[in-house]
Amino acid sequence: MEDHTLNNSQQANKLRENFNKLSKTHLRNLIADENRNSKCVISFENLIFDFTHEKLDLETIDLLEKLAEERNVRHKFEQMFNGERINITENRSVLHTALRRNAEDKLVVDGTDVVSDVHKVLLSIKKYSDQIRSTFSIY
Repeated sequence: MEDHTLNNSQQANKLRENFNKLSKTHLRNLIADENRNSKCVISFENLIFDFTHEKLDLETIDLLEKLAEERNVRHKFEQMFNGERINITENRSVLHTALRRNAEDKLVVDGTDVVSDVHKVLLSIKKYSDQIRSTFSIY
């Protein structure tokens, strides 16, 4: 049987080696590298991810990208957002992504539009919350 754990992953082993090397490096030395810092800030629409104060270098970023490719992470994200059964221990879809979809979106899993079901529950929660607020409003 093939071992799918990270124990036998060449990229994970390289990442561990990189971690051991970085453990001897002070963060202030990493922060002083402007080239590194420019690659440690990622902007997407109105979100900014700033990893400049994390103990990683350009090699770490490269190794993480290679590990993601080796582990086929992009395809797994696609499977998750498409409602495929990626939870192998329970043999079911991972559907928490339906909470963040627009009410008009459709995601049919086993014949059920889970986005529609989620938004029905969200609407009932909103109505209940509004009732509580209006009942106990002091204004």
